[in-house]
Amino acid sequence: MNSSIKDYYEITGEGEPLLLISGLNADRFFWTSTIPYLKKNFSVITYDNRGMGKNKLFEPECTTELMANDLINLLDHLKIKKTHIVGHSLGGCIAQQIAIHHPDRVNKLVLCSSQAKLLSLRKFSIKTNIELMKSDVPPEIIIKNMMSWLFGHTFLDDPKKQTLFIRQALMKPFEESRYSYLYQVNALLNHDTSNQLNKITCPTLAICGEEDILSPPTNSQYLADNISAAKLFIFENAGHMLPVEDPEGFSRCIIEFLA
Repeated sequence: MNSSIKDYYEITGEGEPLLLISGLNADRFFWTSTIPYLKKNFSVITYDNRGMGKNKLFEPECTTELMANDLINLLDHLKIKKTHIVGHSLGGCIAQQIAIHHPDRVNKLVLCSSQAKLLSLRKFSIKTNIELMKSDVPPEIIIKNMMSWLFGHTFLDDPKKQTLFIRQALMKPFEESRYSYLYQVNALLNHDTSNQLNKITCPTLAICGEEDILSPPTNSQYLADNISAAKLFIFENAGHMLPVEDPEGFSRCIIEFLA
């Protein structure tokens, strides 16, 4: 880990450490809506995964194992021996690798909108995104296309929430965002822990939105069925972006599980 590590993590609140791991092409600010709830109970650690935000680590080829090792290095830097971990989507895949290969570092584990390996539909959506990013399609159209995969009906029925999300997404420089996406997406495409989930022994909660297209409830059910100490919870009226769609309900669920 390089000397500028302090530039790409933040710690908010007091209490037991809680590490939040963002998903594909999302920086630590993905958790902005949930932190006001979580910081009342935990010392919340957010982090820019390699290739995102201020973390400019791009080499070698990105894998979930490599990204997990980055976070173990962060915990070492912070002198944290053991932490609760919440991972969203790709972040959930990274969290699985930590729990599998570094079980002594994990207290309780939450896997949100995640999977042991990608379904063909998710791979198709990724291929489409890559084609759009390499074309002359305006960034706003690419964002709107992604939103149709990411969000549930309740969020998409709210024009104010739509507009705010698009505005925030457009604030990220497009070339930088595209480069980060193309780098990180390899980690997601090659992730497969389906034969290693039995190595996860910590108390685990698999949660998802019932309207999640990209990582449907069957993915979370699979995680819960194959991790020995796991439970499943499905949110109604939510899609893939559960922490954004229902930050209060999501945070309440996390707090109750970790209590």
